[in-house]
Amino acid sequence: MSKSLLSAADDFPKELQIKLTALHRSLSSVEEALQPLMHKSREDFIRNMAPLDCAKADLVTLYAINSLFWVYLQLEGCDPREHGIKGELSRIQQAMQRLKETTDKANMPRLDQQAAKRFIRGGLWEPKDKDAQEESKQGKKRKSSDDRGHSFTKKSHPALDSS
Repeated sequence: MSKSLLSAADDFPKELQIKLTALHRSLSSVEEALQPLMHKSREDFIRNMAPLDCAKADLVTLYAINSLFWVYLQLEGCDPREHGIKGELSRIQQAMQRLKETTDKANMPRLDQQAAKRFIRGGLWEPKDKDAQEESKQGKKRKSSDDRGHSFTKKSHPALDSS
C-alpha cells in the first residue's frame, strides 16, 4: 500500500478495516473466478455444451452479475430492495427454478407401460364361469395324477353311500 493509503487506513475503525479487507478478498476471488469467462466469447464458452448446460451457464452468469450489481448499490449507499435489481434477481431465480424442474422431469424414471400391463395381466385372477372352473380343476387333478403315473379311482364307502 502507498503511504497515503496507510495513513487513511489508520483513520478507519478496526472493525471497518476488517470488513473492507474481507470485501476486497471476496471481490478478488470473484474476479479470479470470472477471469476465464472474460477472455472468451460466449460462443467459445458454450460451443461444446448441451442446450440445458448452456441455459444453466447463462442463468448463473446473469445471477452473478446482478448480485455484484446488488453489492455495488449497497456500497454506493442505495437500498437495493427499492431498486429494480430485486425484481431482476427474483426473475432469474424463477427461471432457475423452471430449468431445475425441466431437468428433473428429464431425469425422472419412466414407467414401462407394456411391462406394467404384463405384470398386471399375469397377477390378476380372472374368474371364469363355474362350469369352466370345475372343468379346469378336474383337468388339473387328472393331469397331476397322470403325471405321477398313478391312477386313482374313487372307491365308495358303504357308510358314506346314502343310496
